[in-house]
This record gives sequence, structure tokens and C-alpha cells, in this order.
Amino acid sequence: MAGLSPTQRTLAALREQGMNATVAEKWVSFHSDDNDHSRKKKKPTGIRVDFFGIIDVVGLTPETTLGVQCCAGSGYSAHWHKLTEENAKNTKDWLACPSRKLEIYAWRKVKLKRGGKAMRWSARIVEIVLTDNGFEAVTKVD
Repeated sequence: MAGLSPTQRTLAALREQGMNATVAEKWVSFHSDDNDHSRKKKKPTGIRVDFFGIIDVVGLTPETTLGVQCCAGSGYSAHWHKLTEENAKNTKDWLACPSRKLEIYAWRKVKLKRGGKAMRWSARIVEIVLTDNGFEAVTKVD
């Protein structure tokens, strides 16, 4: 799975678990300068908007609706902050329904064997749980 984005890796992992999974975020394009007639290849201009500001991918089973925030391993802290502080209300509303879960999939390369050279992509999977005092992180896979 070389060259895949964290979102693509998450979709593959959820589907491998038997979930019906799809991307829930959307791309909002901005208009570029129409007077620029240069032959330079133009980069797409816009922003990616998460579903309810907190979800990149949704996975479904008959029992559960799973919302997932995907990121590179180094982005875990920023995504935790985004879900539990910046968008805490939306996170609480999502988790208020007993059949919904919210997880962070932080993808990074890990060595297959200690001291070895072979590497593979692995997700640090953390479930966000609503408690009386706010939120708690429950590590499912580290």
C-alpha cells in the first residue's frame, strides 16, 4: 500500500474488517484567477471540510456507526485537540448516540522486527469515549 493517503489506508482497513466504509469529508474548491493564462500547471485551490468538522471516514455495521479522523502518526495530538477542544460540541453530539463510536487512526511506518530494516504501515487506533469529566482516550491498537 505504498503511496496511499491516511484516508485511503483507513478505508482499506475498515473494509478488511467487514465494514461498509466511505469518505465523509468533502473538497470545497475556490475559484482561481481566471486572467492567469500562463502554461504553468495550476494547483487545485480549496479546502477539505470534515463531516460535522470531526469525521473523515464513516464505517457502518448493523450494530455501529463509526466516525474516523485519519492522520499521519505525527498529527495525532493535533487531531485529538481538534476533536476534544475545538469541536467538542460536535464530538459530544456524535457520541451521545449509544450506537456511534469515534476513533482516530494515526498511520506510521513501524519495523517488522526489532533491529530489522523491513517496515510496514500500521495505525495507532484510539477510541474517543465520552465521560462525566469530558473525553477519554482508549487505545485499541498501538
